[in-house]
Amino acid sequence: MSGHENKTKPTGTPVDEFIAHVEHAVRRADAEVLDEMFRRVTGAEPQMWGPTMVGYGAYHYEYASGHSGDALAVGFSPRKASLSLYGLTMQPEAAALLERLGKHRMGKGCLYVNTLKDVDVEVLEELMRTGYRYVTQQLDQSRPPVHQHFDAAAATWDQEPRKAEEARLLAQSITTALPLTGAERLLEYGAGTGLVSQALASHVASVTLADSSEGMRRAAQEKVSSGALPAGTRVWDLDLESGAVPADRFDLLVASLVLHHVQDIPRVLAGFHTLIDAGGHLAIADLDTEDGSFHAHVPGFNGHSGISRDQLTEWLDTAGFEDTTIRDSFEIDKEGTAFPVFLATARRR
Repeated sequence: MSGHENKTKPTGTPVDEFIAHVEHAVRRADAEVLDEMFRRVTGAEPQMWGPTMVGYGAYHYEYASGHSGDALAVGFSPRKASLSLYGLTMQPEAAALLERLGKHRMGKGCLYVNTLKDVDVEVLEELMRTGYRYVTQQLDQSRPPVHQHFDAAAATWDQEPRKAEEARLLAQSITTALPLTGAERLLEYGAGTGLVSQALASHVASVTLADSSEGMRRAAQEKVSSGALPAGTRVWDLDLESGAVPADRFDLLVASLVLHHVQDIPRVLAGFHTLIDAGGHLAIADLDTEDGSFHAHVPGFNGHSGISRDQLTEWLDTAGFEDTTIRDSFEIDKEGTAFPVFLATARRR
């Protein structure tokens, strides 16, 4: 444990409130644009770090000296003299992008811009994207191996035909089990590349995807840009085991093959309850209990070997859900072994 403590920490101050009180009108307008860009590019909800720094995502660092701590992954500060941008200059792509950026200055670990009118915002957006990816994937020393597994798998995830078929079968099970009206606000938690939401898109009014894997979020965002996912789909960086519950509310929350990765399942279910409006529905698809062979290929896997249906029913009741029904949904074939997947649906009390 280091004797040096990082004094810049999250404060809990609402970011919108901070931006609204920036005195300089141009600086305030630029801050609003930067906030929208960082949210969209990273999929992370912003946090105030100290009194003036807005951060998106975080990473843990450990130095050979023994000094360690946590810091914002990327972000900005609308200071009086200029806009300070953080986390955008360390990635291999940065040098070439900075040549095309426009008028700027470099500081120790940050980039200074007088106003967004001085720079190419498309280049700036690419700096955000590559910077966030580099910090969260290469510098973050807290990422467990299983997260690294999903980051690496994201680029080719949709190339396995069975994944799209499994998503279609699950969506069919959900629409059969629940009385969807087409007006539902859908949140898919642990969404990966958004395959289940793609299959449900025509049955709901809006889609929000949440995943803790930066690689998966990037793949999902690319699908939004290409039109494979509906226009207006939001992509969030969200981990309910360690992070705060967002203020947004939903009518339908779907979690497909997620809970067996979660250590503190009751905490996550309590987060689901908060996120769903009264009378809204939860749909959980997961593996029935198995012998551990399903994840034998995943390095560092420390989750559950499937989920007990009876235990899940108890957890849902404790979390504030009712009318729980659990039924068979589909099977996943792995090297000749069939692993049953169930669908649990419940209504928020």
